[in-house]
Amino acid sequence: MARQAGWLWGFVPLAVLWSSANLIQADAVRRDVEGRALAAGALAGAAPGIREVTVKVDGRDVYLDGEATSADGAARALAQLGSEFGVRRVIGGLTQVVAQKPYSWSASRDAKRVTLAGHVPDEATAKANIAAARALGSDLQIDDQQKIAFGAPTGFAALTATMIADLGRLSAGKVALDDARYCVEGTASSPEAYLALRAAAATAAPTGFTRVDCTLNPPTVAPYVWTAEKNAAGAVTVSGYYPSEAVKRELASLLARAFPGDGRITDRSLPAAGEPPAFLTQIGRAISELARLHSGKVEIDGPRYRIGGEGPKDFASCEALRLNIAQADGPESVAVATIACPPPPPPPPAPAPPAWA
Repeated sequence: MARQAGWLWGFVPLAVLWSSANLIQADAVRRDVEGRALAAGALAGAAPGIREVTVKVDGRDVYLDGEATSADGAARALAQLGSEFGVRRVIGGLTQVVAQKPYSWSASRDAKRVTLAGHVPDEATAKANIAAARALGSDLQIDDQQKIAFGAPTGFAALTATMIADLGRLSAGKVALDDARYCVEGTASSPEAYLALRAAAATAAPTGFTRVDCTLNPPTVAPYVWTAEKNAAGAVTVSGYYPSEAVKRELASLLARAFPGDGRITDRSLPAAGEPPAFLTQIGRAISELARLHSGKVEIDGPRYRIGGEGPKDFASCEALRLNIAQADGPESVAVATIACPPPPPPPPAPAPPAWA
């Protein structure tokens, strides 16, 4: 009996070694099957916005889940997986992903908040958009409502980055992308920002995309000033603001007629809203009167109109200009004039007394 008991005790370590070997081998088999299953699942295709293929191995059974970019890709992946050595059965499967239509994305802002909404192809793009929005201002709150979806057009991430930069030139507004069509709308934060947005709109859209015209407004400024200054050589420099491209063209026409000649006019005016009533009428008067000065400056500052400078060299012409300025005054344009005129000519000499006197 003692010999038999000793033999049994010797069997214990052998059993432990056998069990350990089986466990190690089973784990190696599981890893091998899992690796080949993942390789087969790769045939389904990978694309931003889809659920990647996941594999779970239980013995020789494979549990499969995920999405494929096409029905053919899903079928090929399942066929390959079923033929792999060591796989007993495949449980689960792959679904064909359907592209999001329309594939829409937008970013909007007001004074305190930027809201990101719509679809993005992956988490990296979503995070990049959030970072770009935060860079617009440390005081802005970021409301992220973006969702990951398959079907983004090629060049999507680069375009949304550019659109968020455009959003930074708006005080309030929205940039939006709908499949391949996009636009920028709202109110520019400054006249310079408005011009930059207009210039960007005039350039070619990125390949595969179409820019749509949306309402873009210049900022409202106060005080609303327009000036024109003429030097002694006759060159004129314009600065201040104009309310629209149509008004700017009309002003250019008025200036060209009043000051003919190439290179005589330098226009530094900027686009802005907030012009006073009868703005174009006031400027028409100012240009006409400036043309009669030898040198000087006209300025419209809201409802106020000022004109000053050196009048014509002829005293009578200068006095006539002063009179005309006063006569042109009306409810919408009353001039504050400081016109320097030459001294009046001396009176004619008194006639000589007759010889018989």
